[in-house]
Formats: sequence, structure tokens, C-alpha cells
Amino acid sequence: DFVLGNYVINMYDHQSNQIQLVDSTDGFYLHLSLLTGANSDSSAYPSYTSSYTTVSASDLRVYDISLQAESDSDQVNIQNSTHNFQFSLNITNQTGLYFQILANVPQISSRPTSLLQGPSGQAFRLDPAVMALGYGAGVYFDAHTFPTVVKLDGSSGNNTMNVDGLPSPMWVDFTDAAGQTLAHANCLNCVQVRLVQCTDSQSTAALYPTCTSVAQAYCATLAGSCSQNAYLPTLSGTTVVNLVNGKATFTDVQVQYVVGSGYKLQFTFNGASGGGSTTALTVTSSNTNGQVYLPDKYAVAGVNNSFFIRPYSLSILQNPGGDGVDINGDGFPDGVGLGVPFRLQPAVVIKGNKYDFSQSWNVHGFVPVAAFVKPCSGCCCQKNASLTLSGSATGASSFLQSWTTEDWASGGYLTNSTTKSTVYMTYNSLLVNQVGMLWQDLAISSKTLSAFLDIIISFQVGTSDIYTEVLSNTF
Repeated sequence: DFVLGNYVINMYDHQSNQIQLVDSTDGFYLHLSLLTGANSDSSAYPSYTSSYTTVSASDLRVYDISLQAESDSDQVNIQNSTHNFQFSLNITNQTGLYFQILANVPQISSRPTSLLQGPSGQAFRLDPAVMALGYGAGVYFDAHTFPTVVKLDGSSGNNTMNVDGLPSPMWVDFTDAAGQTLAHANCLNCVQVRLVQCTDSQSTAALYPTCTSVAQAYCATLAGSCSQNAYLPTLSGTTVVNLVNGKATFTDVQVQYVVGSGYKLQFTFNGASGGGSTTALTVTSSNTNGQVYLPDKYAVAGVNNSFFIRPYSLSILQNPGGDGVDINGDGFPDGVGLGVPFRLQPAVVIKGNKYDFSQSWNVHGFVPVAAFVKPCSGCCCQKNASLTLSGSATGASSFLQSWTTEDWASGGYLTNSTTKSTVYMTYNSLLVNQVGMLWQDLAISSKTLSAFLDIIISFQVGTSDIYTEVLSNTF
């Protein structure tokens, strides 16, 4: 409940003398009304002379201090023969920008009086106690359900965390301190979601940076409605929604035109700056409960402070190759000497859904990449051969200089680190002006001098178990 305090009603005669004695048989009563904006829109200012909505009487609870009893309606009989009539007010099931309480004693005057004064004149604000985030059919986010990896350009209707894009629908439940939904709270276009980026998402080689502060995320490529310094297109779908009976629902929001580490969703209630007029939405509420983040590092200890956005797909611009016979008909010789850097070094770029990352803006997060000799099957490849992919100037992955086929099942090639290596996705004019990775001295070695056929290199961006992958040609 919102506790509005105690109040006293004093009545005076025509000579301004205070009336000291009021009996129940005199028939005086106090009528109270809780108003908000027209069409039950608490983000619109109410005017009792023109446009307003009278909130359900059950949401305004009146307690008669004199009788030590709560009224069962918005009308309280004034019956006090010993001291002034006193009462207290509580409001339940509501939250929003503009509310007004009107009080009048009909036997004296039909003109109501505004009972409370707020910073916006005669209206006052009710801040939510909690904004709780959830998805699907009533599942609240917690330590086990916060997303850690989000696929770029995901599909709606996804309730499997980390596999595709953002889960949908997502919703914000506005509750009181006890966790009860403020079931009568409504407002139009008053809840907004934005994509924000950790300010350390580029400076550190980490899937999940410390993220001590965030700023607005910007488009990382020129596609769709994106332009340099554009930020609203980073989320597709409906990003500004109504609050309906205490819940704001986002049915189709997905991430687009950005990639890499250190991103969060920011949900704002009644952002003071409006829908899209500024990059920094300030919170209208007087406390921090008017804005909440996903993931929320304060909700559960040990939860990542952000999620990683993996690319929609990867594309190979140049397959690894060396000297010898062209055995697969792709126009490149396939023979690679053991321990000898490939004559044709691999080149891989990241892709969105039908668009490229083709700008040098460098506003995306850190994008680690890994290359492996993928274990193969069949008579031409020795499954148990210990083949090591490594490089000096450019190692096998963002965090490891070398990787062997024996390490394939152990994972851990994409982990947090403190410094960047030379292996990560970045804009390169040699990659047809795209964001990607061009290796310099990648080579394969083995414990034996045996020849191996049908070697495939896997290129991955993501975590050790959730990644976007593309495979090289065999050599």
C-alpha cells in the first residue's frame, strides 16, 4: 500500500468559528475520490473539470482514526463530538505519474477540494515498489533463467533461453513490496525497453565484462533503418508498450544490428525524456524502482552482468590452403605441410540476417573467435590423431595460442581474460571492408609425420557450448 498519512477535517460556520460538536444524526459525511487521467491513463494529467477517470473506490482505503475502523466505501460519516474528525489514507493496486484525491462534504459545498499537493501541482505520483521481469507464461527471471547468450536477429515465440534470440514474450510485473501485482494500474505508452551497452565491453577481452556502468547501445552497421549514431533500431519489434492491469508485455522484441559482449536490456517506467528523444532515459520515479535491467546483477549473486550477442551467421571469405593438388575442385591447392603456416590464411566475417557488418564505427562489443581442427570420422581421417592448430602472431583463438583435437570435448576456449590478443573480430579493409578475422600464421602440427586427409577447421563465435559456427573446406 501507499501510505499517505493522517488528515484532519475542520468545519466552520459563516462567521469562521470552528464547529466543535458534530453528531452522527447531523448527516455530515466526507466524500473522497481518487482520480487519474482520462481512459485510466495514469501518465496523463487528470482534470476534474474536463478529463479524468475515477479510480475504483476499493483502491482508496480510508481509515477512521476516531472510530479505529476502516471505511468500506469512499464515504465516511463525520461523527465526532469530542475532537476534530481524523482519518488516514492508503492507496492500493495503483502506480503511475498522475493521481489526484478530491474531498468534499456535500452538505456544505458541491465544489471538491484537492487533498494532496504534488510536484506537478494538484497531482501526485505513485512509484512502484518493485518492477519484476519475466517471460513466457508466468516465469520470472532468476539465476537459472537470465539469458547469457543471445543470438542476433532471433525469432519471436522463443522460450528456450540462450538457444535463439531473446525470449518472448517478455513482461514487467509492477508489484507492491509483498510481491502482489498492482492489478488496477494502467497507462498508455509508458513502459519502454532499450538496449544498453557496458562501457567496458570493448576495452576488455571478456565475454562478460565487469559492467560497472552502461550507456546507450548504437547500431554497429549501416543496415535497415540504421545510420551512424542511431540507437532505436538496435531492437526490433514494439519497444514502447502500455501498462495493463499492472503488467507491461513485450511480444516481439529482438536484438539487431549489434554484436559482441556486454549488452543488457533496460526497462524504464515513465521515462522523463519520452520515447526516443534522447540517448539517456532518466527515471521519473524518485527511487531506482522506475528502471530495471536484464540481466540484473543485483537480483541474484553470481549472475553475469550482461549477455553476449552472437552473430546470426559466419561466412568464410578465404578457406585455409597451401600447396599441392586441388582435391576438392575449389580452385585452391589443398596440400598443407605439417607445422608450416598455411599459404592461404583463413578469413572469416560475421553476418546478420541478410546484412553485413560493413562499417568501421567500432561500437560493437568485444567479439572473440576460435579456430579448431574439428574431429572427423571415416577411413581417411585418424580420429585419435593429435593435431594441433596454432599460430604465433595470430593464435588459434582469442584466448589460446594453440588447440589440439584431444581438447575438443573439454571446452573452455572462450573464457574471460584481462587483455586482448590479436585474435578477435574487428573491422578490416582487407576483408572486403567487413568486421571479421584474418589470420596471419595459422598452422597445423602433429606428434607424428603421418599424412592426414579430409581435415576441416571449425570457426566459432560464442561460448564453449553456445556458438555460431562455420566450417572450412576439407584439405
